[in-house]
Amino acid sequence: MKNKILSLVVLAALCITCLSGCSVNNSTGSGGESQSADNSAGSANRKYENLTADSSPVGVDEIKFSSDDGYTIISGRIYKNSSEIEEGAIAITFEMYDENGDYFADKTITTDLLTEGENERFEDDIIWEAEDANSKNVPDETLANYSVKISDIVETDKDEIELQNTISQVDNAVMLAYDSENIAKARILVDSALQKYPDNTDLKLLDAELKEKEAENASAE
Repeated sequence: MKNKILSLVVLAALCITCLSGCSVNNSTGSGGESQSADNSAGSANRKYENLTADSSPVGVDEIKFSSDDGYTIISGRIYKNSSEIEEGAIAITFEMYDENGDYFADKTITTDLLTEGENERFEDDIIWEAEDANSKNVPDETLANYSVKISDIVETDKDEIELQNTISQVDNAVMLAYDSENIAKARILVDSALQKYPDNTDLKLLDAELKEKEAENASAE
C-alpha cells in the first residue's frame, strides 16, 4: 500500500487559510480547461479555476491518475508560494471525476510542514474513498480521462498542529486508562500537556475525566 502523506485527523479544527473552488486539468495540472461543475458533490461556488504551479498562495500541478498493483493512484505536486503562515501543513481536497465527467469521490491530501517557496510531491491511493469501479483495476486509457477539481484548501500553522497532536495523544491515553498502570501513564501525559497549554479547554476536560477514573480506581483498591 502506498505511503500516506502526513495525516492530521483534526486539521480542520482551525482553518487558518481556507480557499475553495479550484479546477485542475488531470493531463497537465496547469492551465487546462476547467471542468463542468454539473456533477460536483457540492462546491458549486468556485472562486478560481485553472490552478498552476505558480498560483498564490498555493499552487498545484502534475495531477495524474495511474494504476499500481491494480489500485488507482492520484499523484501531483503542491506548492506553498506565499502565506502569512511561516510554517504549516497544507490540506487540499480534490473532487474526483471519471472518464464521463461524473463525480465519484473526494480525496484530501495533506502535506508535511512547508515554508514559503517549498513544494511537495504526493502519491496516494483512493481505495477508501471510491467504489471498486473507480479504485481497482481501471485501465490506463480510462484513467487518462479522469479529472479533478479542488473544493477546499486549508493551511494549518505548525503550533496548532502540535497542539492538536498533543490533545489527540492525551485523549487516547485517557481513553485507555482502565487500570493503575495506564492511569499513571495518562496522568504524566495530562500534566505535561497542561503545563505547556494551561488554558486549553480540551485538555482541562480530559484532566477532569482522568480524575474521575483515578477516584474510581482508588475506591476499588
